[in-house]
Amino acid sequence: MFCSMQHQGSRFRLPLWAAALAAGVAVGPLGPAGAQASPLRPYENDTKRLVSTYCGKCHGEGDKIKGGLDLSRFGTTADVLADAQVWKDVRDALETHDMPPDDAPAPSPAERAALVAWIEEALKAMAEGGASPGKPLLRRLTALEYNNAVRDLMGLTHDVFPVPNRLRYKRDYFDTKSQKIADRLLLVTFDNSKHFLLPGASLPPERRAKHGFSRQGEALSFSPLLLEKFIALAHDIAHSDRLLGAGGPALQALFAAPAKPHARKELRRRLLPLIERAFRGQASPAEHAAYLGAGDKALRQGLSFEQSLRTALEAVLSSPRFLLVSEDRGDKEGVRALSGPELATRLALFLWSSLPDDTLLAEARAGRLATDEGLDAQVTRMLRDPRAIALSDSFGVEWMQLDKLASAHPDELLFPSYYYGIGNTRSLGEQMGVEATLLFDSVLLENRPLATFVDAPDLFVDRQLTKHYGYFRKFRTHFRAARRHFTPEIDKRQGDELREIWLRLPAPDRRRGGLLTSGAVLTLTSMPKRTSPVYRGLYVLEAIFNRPPPAPEIAVPPLDAAKKEGQVLSVRQQLELHRADPACASCHDRIDPLGFVLANFDGVGSYVTQEAGVPVDASGKLLDGRSFQGPEDFKQLLTRDMAPFARGFIEHLLSFATCRPLTATDDLVVRQIAERTAGNGYRFHDLLREVVKSAPFRFTSTLGPSSTSRVAHR
Repeated sequence: MFCSMQHQGSRFRLPLWAAALAAGVAVGPLGPAGAQASPLRPYENDTKRLVSTYCGKCHGEGDKIKGGLDLSRFGTTADVLADAQVWKDVRDALETHDMPPDDAPAPSPAERAALVAWIEEALKAMAEGGASPGKPLLRRLTALEYNNAVRDLMGLTHDVFPVPNRLRYKRDYFDTKSQKIADRLLLVTFDNSKHFLLPGASLPPERRAKHGFSRQGEALSFSPLLLEKFIALAHDIAHSDRLLGAGGPALQALFAAPAKPHARKELRRRLLPLIERAFRGQASPAEHAAYLGAGDKALRQGLSFEQSLRTALEAVLSSPRFLLVSEDRGDKEGVRALSGPELATRLALFLWSSLPDDTLLAEARAGRLATDEGLDAQVTRMLRDPRAIALSDSFGVEWMQLDKLASAHPDELLFPSYYYGIGNTRSLGEQMGVEATLLFDSVLLENRPLATFVDAPDLFVDRQLTKHYGYFRKFRTHFRAARRHFTPEIDKRQGDELREIWLRLPAPDRRRGGLLTSGAVLTLTSMPKRTSPVYRGLYVLEAIFNRPPPAPEIAVPPLDAAKKEGQVLSVRQQLELHRADPACASCHDRIDPLGFVLANFDGVGSYVTQEAGVPVDASGKLLDGRSFQGPEDFKQLLTRDMAPFARGFIEHLLSFATCRPLTATDDLVVRQIAERTAGNGYRFHDLLREVVKSAPFRFTSTLGPSSTSRVAHR
């Protein structure tokens, strides 16, 4: 059951194992001894009959078990409660009307509701009985996290190196004081020679976990070659001739030479807080001594104060304690609350992709992060800090899948409007990435409701995009006025800088506005020579609803194989022929309608009304029976019932925050967050606060001692 716990006037609910921990009760792997789940009506009653009637033919009868799912093995309530993941998948398939398939008997609405309700109660009982909050973290820093950590540790005014998939524009518009993105923006590109400490340095981009994020441990390889890269970077940073010029007063003070008799004492005094922060407040006395000793040894060998400090800095930046994020695995199996510094580290990585700052570490040591009020206060402070833009560069880029945009290469002959400039050397891909990023940044900075991603009332565009979207004549006067406004700034252009005017304008119609109808998404979900309803449908299933389909069980023939001899068919007509194969229909009935809704947009996001000489058909029907006539209608369907999108988005956010794939027993937390934030329109800051206060974010499993758990402590 759930315990309602009072913390200084703020109420939140934790699973029984978490509540017991907070009360000082010993907890085992599945919760406190004697924990009882909420009463659950026996599976053997009506539920088993309904499952057998509507699921048994494909998932329990005969020799062939479709999808490898045999529901006949669940005979009792106890059997059900032993496998949460299977029953979450069954619940999801029933909720979304994925199952049963169209050619099979379907439950009545009342029967479907009864099945879903019983499974909900079963999942709730499993979660309340003591679900694991996930393994302790042990992973390396991503390229973005490494850059930000070094920048913040040293107080640099520049980034260390160009980070993959990050905009090449300065983001001065992200004004955390006004908490508003202006209607007129002048975006200035980086001058690499000035903006980066090491312009030629880099770390390889991370690969994603399957249906997850690059910060998940299994996706972050740490090869000997990469370790050498980190060690070389540490040397280049610490001994860079540009280091002192890249920092503010604090960095100058750190390296200022003291009076000679006090050099050793002063070196230790200055290094100690740097080591403590670099190691995220988790350095042991032995580690302090070791890294202080590196600087002390250099001094004794006759190096200058500055060179000794650089030597110690190189050692700190090469340390596993800095490069790896690790949480204590404990000396026995069970569940525990994160320590203050561990929780501060999770917070800083989640919202800033960086180290905890001194304020966050001080709050952690004082125990204030153990309360809802303390967490709320820090989330508010951190979101009002310019470093919060890192959430856009990390979560935003990967959730929107903008990292795939660079690999999109539309055919120049078929889509000439995508390319421009002398010799067509520039493409709209960059502007499309900026447009989507500005949308995300506005939701983050302004605490906009989640529906903004579906149907935003405004657009972020430059002249080139406005022409591409067919709105230039309507907005021409706005650009002229902005040009006059920014002329003094544009005239200050230096070197290879580009200064580009962007406007935030009301969307002229509901064709545009939001993520799904943005040029970025429409382009990255297309093929070089045509659109792809399949890719677009998959995008909606993955990014919006977080319900990716299973991999196809058969070899998939190319779409061209579905063409009729001598006929020119639209992509939709080809897919309808392809879907005539029952083996293909099971997935395509789910995917294709979500792609057809975007059929009015070609392979680079231009609005079209005809394809292959016939009017575009953007109509469709969802598996639950609701129909739509095009993108505007579809947006209205989504915004009218935001719960499915909200739950999918919260799952993405919680998975990103905890650096792990979610399990079925996280489902209850996801639904509670959705319930708490629905009344305020699922505003972004509300979602962030609820994720941070959730049990999966604040607790971890203990696995007992192992050799791998000590890697980061050597």
